[in-house]
Amino acid sequence: MAEDELNLLGCVHVELHGERGYFGMLSIDPPRQRMGIGRQLIDFVEKYFRDAGCKFSDLKIVNVRTDLHTLYQRLGYSDTGTAIYDDPTPTKIPVHFILMSKPLL
Repeated sequence: MAEDELNLLGCVHVELHGERGYFGMLSIDPPRQRMGIGRQLIDFVEKYFRDAGCKFSDLKIVNVRTDLHTLYQRLGYSDTGTAIYDDPTPTKIPVHFILMSKPLL
């Protein structure tokens, strides 16, 4: 979580799976977006994974979020495949997940 003295600014879900770390559900308080908080959380997550012995950081995004795809590519993540959208929340259009990974050096 990222927070200031009074407010929760952002949060992210993380999981450790041996040599692989997974993160998802990265969320930043809307008025605080585009202030670098998301990047700080990603940097923290990647350090957390390295410190835990992970060699890769993995994530998945919904294919219609092309802005996120571009962002994560700029941060060094590459496509590794696709997966069925298994979230129980109904969608208005058919979607799938794009799997992405980054080696942690």
